[in-house]
Amino acid sequence: GPRAAPFVQKLFRMVSSPESDMAICWSEAGDTFWVRRPDLMEAEVLPQHFKHNRLSFFAKQLRAYGFKQRMAPSCLEMVREWHHASGNFYRGGAAQLPHIQRGGGSGAPPPAP
Repeated sequence: GPRAAPFVQKLFRMVSSPESDMAICWSEAGDTFWVRRPDLMEAEVLPQHFKHNRLSFFAKQLRAYGFKQRMAPSCLEMVREWHHASGNFYRGGAAQLPHIQRGGGSGAPPPAP
C-alpha cells in the first residue's frame, strides 16, 4: 500500500509522544495539535526528529503538506494550533497518514509571508 511521507510519520510520532507534550501535543478532541512551547521545540524536540531545529522551516513544511494554522485568541499567547485541511491527521489515525501528500489539497499557491 501507499507509504506515508517521512515528514508526516515523524510529525505523527512527535505529536503523539508523551515525552514532548510540553512542547507539542494533540488537542483534547485529538483532531488538531498545539505547538505550546516554540522555544522547547527548537531546543529539544525538532532536533530529535529532524536534521534542523528551526520552527520556521517546520511550519513551512507543515503548510506544504496541507496543514493550516489557527492563531491563538490573544497575541500574548504563543500557542499555535494546527489542523490538516482534509482532516486526515488525528490522534490514533496512523492509517490515514499516507493520504497526506506534499503539495496536495487546494492547488492554490501559499500566501506570501
